[in-house]
Amino acid sequence: MNKFSNALVDTVKHIASTSNFSKPALPNMTPEELSVWRAERDSMATQLGEESLRAKKAKAYQRDSLYPANIPLTFKFADWKPSKQVNEDSAKALGNQAWTLAHELLGTNYNVVLMGTAGVGKTSLGLAMLDVIGKKKSTMFVNTADLKRLLQASWRDSSAAAKLDNVERSMQEVDVLLLDDLGTEVDMSESADLGDLKQGSQTWQELIYRIFTPRTIQPNQDEMQKTTIITTNNKYAELQKMYNDKLVSRLIPKRDSGHMLVFSEMEDLRKV
Repeated sequence: MNKFSNALVDTVKHIASTSNFSKPALPNMTPEELSVWRAERDSMATQLGEESLRAKKAKAYQRDSLYPANIPLTFKFADWKPSKQVNEDSAKALGNQAWTLAHELLGTNYNVVLMGTAGVGKTSLGLAMLDVIGKKKSTMFVNTADLKRLLQASWRDSSAAAKLDNVERSMQEVDVLLLDDLGTEVDMSESADLGDLKQGSQTWQELIYRIFTPRTIQPNQDEMQKTTIITTNNKYAELQKMYNDKLVSRLIPKRDSGHMLVFSEMEDLRKV
């Protein structure tokens, strides 16, 4: 039982033992009526406990999110402006696809990848998906370069090591994780050269593997345990060179699945 499960049990017990249930038990209740009253009280306590737990989780996942420059990012589908792109039809199609997937993910789990060159709006649409899904599920944002820096800092700083433990646990548990800029962190130090590309260090790959093993499909189960939305500037073949091939095949959906958004014919919005 994890810390959140323990918190739910404690909260339910507290609510059930207090006067939060507005309908009091009456002295002249029959045993059957008293049994119904207790069931209603316990149901309300469980509901309130779950709501309290969701709020605590949301706060923890926001605390453990890793944003560039430590500045939280937000984006909504209403903010997506296809007219800023030269290929407006492609931009509209990408926005519509992301919107459709976000609403599907309210009731199921699978991974989504947004793939294309830098600055074309991958992170923006990923955040817009989180905005929709976050109405029902817990969400978290992690920039891979910042996660890599935290890992490196943890080798020499106990406070960074403690923070990394919290971030890793939250990344394993959160319903929907947005992993931003997968691949850019491999260009940092502690990587092996592979021609024009680099391969992530063993320590880095082990961290990624620990995070995503509980999120992916488990034996005798047909769907993902959790949802991960990935943005990357790299192509699938490049990611295979950077990471363990088994890990890439787990993380990145097949293109024909409809869960891959390819930002081709799109321009860097920072230069438009």
